[in-house]
Amino acid sequence: MVSVKRTEAENLLSLDWSKAGVVGEEVVRWLREDSSIDRVSLPSRAHLESLDGATNRVVYFVRCCDFVKVGIASDMRDRLQTLQVGCPYELTLMGTVRGASKAERALHLALNAFHARGEWFMAPPIVRKAIRDLVGLEK
Repeated sequence: MVSVKRTEAENLLSLDWSKAGVVGEEVVRWLREDSSIDRVSLPSRAHLESLDGATNRVVYFVRCCDFVKVGIASDMRDRLQTLQVGCPYELTLMGTVRGASKAERALHLALNAFHARGEWFMAPPIVRKAIRDLVGLEK
């Protein structure tokens, strides 16, 4: 379930979305039309890790500015380096969970209301908190 408190929507509207181009314009339009989101529920780590069976791959969360990429990799270090080469902004690995395409798809569906483009999603504080809770980070 996805929902945002009015104050959260106001916080999002105050961000500089100009660097996001058309996506930024869509974000502002969406926030002005629907500010009912107050929480983000992601599938549990145990559920995600059970979807693809035994795998040496991970579903990762990489943050860039006010966006997060949800993808899969077998070598996270190499994947992060490859992504960084094509991005002028610093990328930060928020964390990983064991899984492959089914787990990745479940997370994409859970974050659909925040979809920006491809595997990138808007990452307001409520999305970042849900990811931190999932991957087991305190901050």
